[in-house]
Amino acid sequence: MSFLAAAELTFPGSRTEIEDSLASYLASLQKSGRIWGEAVWTWTAERALTVVCLVPLQDSLELRSSRGAEAADLERLESVLDGAVQWRLSGEASLARRTTLEWSRCAAFCLRTDLFDQTSPLVAGDSREPAPLYLLSLDENDQEECVFWMRAYQAHERIWLDSRDLESAAYFQLSHADSELSRRGQAICGRVERSTGVRTYYFLYRYYMVEPRLRDRCPVCKQLWVRPSAGELFEKYLVCDDCRLVSEEGVDASNLPEGAG
Repeated sequence: MSFLAAAELTFPGSRTEIEDSLASYLASLQKSGRIWGEAVWTWTAERALTVVCLVPLQDSLELRSSRGAEAADLERLESVLDGAVQWRLSGEASLARRTTLEWSRCAAFCLRTDLFDQTSPLVAGDSREPAPLYLLSLDENDQEECVFWMRAYQAHERIWLDSRDLESAAYFQLSHADSELSRRGQAICGRVERSTGVRTYYFLYRYYMVEPRLRDRCPVCKQLWVRPSAGELFEKYLVCDDCRLVSEEGVDASNLPEGAG
């Protein structure tokens, strides 16, 4: 669902200078959603290196018309290089929505991720297609908040899966609507919805089943979950439109860690 982008950079200055400029440039690209996951680079000569990353679309790295921080960081980087950054792309496009206009017509967004996700924390509610953040009507702060929340969520999931002393505390953050992690995510959803005009839901993870008397009700407003029919938005999930929550019943009813309920 992405392109592999690679660039070979040569420069006349010191390694420290190029590393600092490159790190700032790649961080800006990641926070704006122009690259997915972590970029990697390796030295190929004394004054040359190769950078490799994943990008959502063929034109994601075209910054000449951008006024964001990534454009300023690119200018700074190219000032210490022997020439302009030239990316080579391989792969093929698989995203159905490829423009700001197409994403503005999305029926709904959902903020969700998992430990192995390397794309975007905002996905289309109808197809779960990841949304490149720079194509949404979000300011740089909200783009950054989405990426930082994604990292925090993945860190909690990693701790939960490690199944040691912090297992219960980490699962609480993932699965409770009033946890700090969930409240942070729901606040992001509110800002995304206000900025884009697109309904934005928070995905509340459930692996362990809750007790039967609570299973059919939204944990925030206590109203019955809506169960969409086949072909409807968020089908196969539990939905609360009022609270902008999407969840699931869970799959394990027997091994809830102590303190995680």
